[in-house]
Amino acid sequence: WQSLQLNLPDTPIRDLVVKNDDVVLGTHGRGFWILDDINPLRQHSEAVAKQAVTLFQPSDAIRGVYDAVFQYYLKSKVDSVKLDILDASGSVVRSFVGTKAEEKPTAGDWWGAGEGKPTTAAGLNTFKWNLRYPGATVFDGIIIWGARPQNGPKAPIGKYQVRLTAGGVTQTYPFNVKINPNLKGVTEA
Repeated sequence: WQSLQLNLPDTPIRDLVVKNDDVVLGTHGRGFWILDDINPLRQHSEAVAKQAVTLFQPSDAIRGVYDAVFQYYLKSKVDSVKLDILDASGSVVRSFVGTKAEEKPTAGDWWGAGEGKPTTAAGLNTFKWNLRYPGATVFDGIIIWGARPQNGPKAPIGKYQVRLTAGGVTQTYPFNVKINPNLKGVTEA
């Protein structure tokens, strides 16, 4: 048994709805509470609980709306975690490495130019890729007014894979970057 209370206060629950990949609870007098992205709960099993490292199947990313979110479970803390993003041809688009020495997860800068690093902590971990390819190489003294050269181009619509390497285990899952379905008259180009 595993508690899912997290930061939910002890209060009567009057309504519970599963909407897309979230659980929404209505409380009496406290407002509402949302448990984001329950995909790991849906994919959890006894076999998963016994594994030292588990990468969960990611949801598709919607370009311009949702980043690619990768969730993985580590039974115990590991020395390093590496996440590789591969395109349809199998070429590595981006790599992110987190090490045990880093105490806190890094979130990247608030402009979205940089991503954080994957965490090595035991338990369920989440990493978001902002769908950007690597940016331009910069050097001391470079002046590019109004530009953020570390921001690479956005990933095009298509098929991708995420590859997790941690604790001597490597797992890979496919995911898609899709066009925003709310944009009418916009092509994939």
